[in-house]
Order: sequence, then C-alpha cells, then structure tokens
Amino acid sequence: MISPTGHRGSRTRLLVGLMTAAVVATIPTPAQAAGPEVPGTGASVVSADDLVRPSRPGTASALAAAAPEPVSRYLSAPEALAPYVPQVSCDPVERPGTVRLRELLRTTYGGPVGGITRPCGGARSEHYEGRAYDWMLDASDPEDAAKASDFLTWLIGPDAKGVAAGNARRLGVMYVIWDRRIWGSYNGVWKSYTGASPHTDHIHISLSWDGAMARTSFWTGTTVAGTDYGPCVRQVGVPAPPYRGRNTQPCPTPTPTPTPTPVAVPGAAQSLVGDWDGDGRDEVGLFVDGVVSLRRDDGAAVRYRYGRAGDVAVVGDWDRDGKDSVGVYRNGMWYLRNSASGGAADRAVGFGLAGDRPVVGTWDGRSLGFGVVRKGRWLLRSSVSQGPADVVVDFGRASDRPLVGDWDGDGRDTPGLQRGDLRFALPGLRQVPVAPVGFGRASMQGFAGDFDGDRRDGWGARSGDHFVWRNDVRAGVAQGDVRFGG
Repeated sequence: MISPTGHRGSRTRLLVGLMTAAVVATIPTPAQAAGPEVPGTGASVVSADDLVRPSRPGTASALAAAAPEPVSRYLSAPEALAPYVPQVSCDPVERPGTVRLRELLRTTYGGPVGGITRPCGGARSEHYEGRAYDWMLDASDPEDAAKASDFLTWLIGPDAKGVAAGNARRLGVMYVIWDRRIWGSYNGVWKSYTGASPHTDHIHISLSWDGAMARTSFWTGTTVAGTDYGPCVRQVGVPAPPYRGRNTQPCPTPTPTPTPTPVAVPGAAQSLVGDWDGDGRDEVGLFVDGVVSLRRDDGAAVRYRYGRAGDVAVVGDWDRDGKDSVGVYRNGMWYLRNSASGGAADRAVGFGLAGDRPVVGTWDGRSLGFGVVRKGRWLLRSSVSQGPADVVVDFGRASDRPLVGDWDGDGRDTPGLQRGDLRFALPGLRQVPVAPVGFGRASMQGFAGDFDGDRRDGWGARSGDHFVWRNDVRAGVAQGDVRFGG
C-alpha cells in the first residue's frame, strides 16, 4: 500500500552411513558452566573424515537426499570462529544458508519447522535480517532433548579432525540459545541466559552473514576468509540499509542523529506514501499545490512539479516497473505519470465524478486497480481503465477519510477509514461490522503503508512534517516515525 489514495502495488552425493549410533552429549547446567566448558568435549565422535552432517538419533542408515546437501569433502581447514556481528537492519528476507540449515535439520531429525524471519520491532534479533533459525524442540521432552544434545555435540564439539566447534565454524554459527543457556562463537563458552524467553521450546541459531548467505565451507567445501560485516548503520537511531553484498571492512562509527528542526508544512499538504525505489518498503512524501516532494531511503528529497492546485494526488505502480509514482485526480479524470519527474501525463483515464475521493489498490490480488469513494460508497474497478465499477461497497460516512491497504498480507487491498482518532479496516470487499482501533489524534492526517517490508500495511498519521506509523492495524503507540517537510 502506498498512501490514503495509492498502492504499491545441485546437490552433492549423500554421505554413506552418516552414523551408526547417536552421539549423545550433555549440556552443562548453570552450576557446571562456571569455566570455559564446551558441550561435547570428551564425547564420542564419528571418525569418518568426510562426515559433515549430523546423525539422526536411533537410526543406523543414511537419510534420503531430501534436504540441501553439504559437500562430501572439505578442501581446506574450517573457518575461524565467527565474530559477533549484530543485527542492524530491518530486512526480514529468508537467506539461502539459513534455509539450507533449516532443511538439513528437518530432514535429519524430523519434527515441526520453525521460523527464520519475523517483523522488525522490539529487541535486537538476527531474525530481522533472515540469518537466524528457531528449531522447535521441547526441553522437557526426552526425545526432543536427545535431538538437541546430539545436534549440539555435533555442532560445538570436536569435528572429525578434532577441531573444536569445527562444524559451527564451517556453518558460520555465531551463537546458539537453548534451555536458558547461550553459547557464542566469539567466546566459545556456555553461559546462563536471562533473556525474556528461556528458549525451552526451541533452539535459536544465529548465523554470520557468510553463513546466512551459504558461502561457508560447509556448503562450498572451500573456506571463506575474513568477515562479512554486512550493512553499516550510517546514523545513530536509523537502521542500516538492506543487505546488498559482502562487506569486508568494519563499519565506521555512525554519525549522531541531528536534532530535527520542525518544518512548516502548509495545511493543504497531502500525505503521500509509496515505494519510490522498488525495495519493498514504503517511504513518505507530500503534495502541495502541484509540487511533489518524495523522501528517499537516505533521507534526501526528490522534488518536482506535477499537477496543479486543487488536484488530489494518487500513488501507484502504473507501469508495473516495481516502483510507485505520483499521479493526480481532477474532476473525474486521472492523469498518471510513470516516473518521479515533471512533464506530461503518460496516461489519462476517466473514472469518477467531480467531488469523488480517489483510491488505488489491488482489489483482486492480481492487478492494480483504482476507484472512487462517493459519500461512503466505494466504486472500485479492478484495472486502471475506463468502464463501470466491478465492485461496489458501502463503508463509512461522507466525512470519513478513505484509507486503502493489504491489512493481512494476502495480496489483496481492501478499504479502511479514518474517523477522528479511530481507524477501521475492512477484511474484504463487502460490508461487515468492523471494530475501530485508536491511533494518532483526530487532527492528524491519516494514511497507510508497509514500512517494514512484510507485505502488510499498517496505520499512519501526520502532523505537520512529522509522520508516524505502526506496522499493523492494531491499536497502540507508533512503531516508526520520520520528519519530512518537503
């Protein structure tokens, strides 16, 4: 979703005889972990030089090749233990190495599949960058506990060559949390873990960037040198940009966040929200009397003239190039431009009447459409073309502000409303009772957008140059904000 009126619209051979018996290790209790103990030290290990995959407890035969296979022979010594490179960006995309680790565990041990990503928000977590996996095991269940012990012995104990944590090195494991304990590659010891979750219902595994991107020797057979530091925070308090490739230089100290100076924004300014660069995340903008101002990810502004005073700005990916751009609605005519620049309209389409309020959305989940709201009646067309409405929905009052969004991430946009400080989100394209939620103040101009890239829109509101938003349609405080005065 873009604005109150717009939308963004080969595997290697299977190892023979992985293991003839399960390897069992004991995770030290908090009392045992006062020194630098590593689970698996002193436990029996498989002696086959080529063994690079964990065993499956209770089985004596190799598993079917249903998961991504590690290499059968390494060409060099394992990587150094991964240093701690924390999550600094909001980019919850499943990374290839994390996916392969998940599938390896699933195929080796069975059981439910856990999660890799989660929406950004709250405490720091590599889940927000797609380089952490939660393997769902119950510490109180003997079978699950045996699986965990087997895996952690294989991972952190000596490998077939006697290298401590050799398999953790080759996978690029950064740290593991399980049953109130944490092991870090950066210190090589188990310590008590006192975070909010005791991790008794899953093992959390965080990977380095090289591990998450499947560059490490576990998958390639060749040791990767150096450290991938990932994206860098440029300014204190501002997330780093999304991952764009290997970065072997340590990140510099970010610059302090400057104290924002409020910018006077005319009362007639219209809020714009759209994915201007096609990265899957919305940014904000303003339309004031034919002047378009768009905020880029780096905070810079793009300004140009398009339209005139009295026009209503609309936002959409009109040419399906993956980037949103601004058009205007004027007395039943839509003047649409495919780029963030001034000039003549690329398309002009008639739909609606003077006084109608324009809306844009993917109503059918397939193609971008548009529509108008006329005194609480939504007249929606499933394509940006002239013709009759495909869907008519009665929702709201003449005084309500129309909002459009994909509230549940199903790929279909549906109507929403601002009524004072209340917000309403319709779950489909038919009128049903909807419970309101509170967000912002009545004096703030409402909008909706997907600011965290999870493909679900959330509430937003603007007062002057201050934009605030949530990443969902629940009531609560703002989860993000930015100042932009055009």
